[in-house]
Amino acid sequence: MELGLLDHVEQRGLQRGKLEGKLEGKLEGQRELVREQLETRFGPLSPSVVAALEALPGDRLIELGRALITAASLEQLGLGVAST
Repeated sequence: MELGLLDHVEQRGLQRGKLEGKLEGKLEGQRELVREQLETRFGPLSPSVVAALEALPGDRLIELGRALITAASLEQLGLGVAST
């Protein structure tokens, strides 16, 4: 009986780990896509802009991705300036 309970707990732990891994991968993919879009639109990004982008939560990345369609500058997106 104890072994069955341990197996169940271990299985739940594995499932949770898989879910966390998927979510982390999704966030990393969103971040990479937004970064590539920003670089395509505004040119190379400064280290401070990259750091700000890395710190954004997932919901803000989605907002940023939508906003960059019409933004004229990184400043309008709240990200500072691009490097030259």
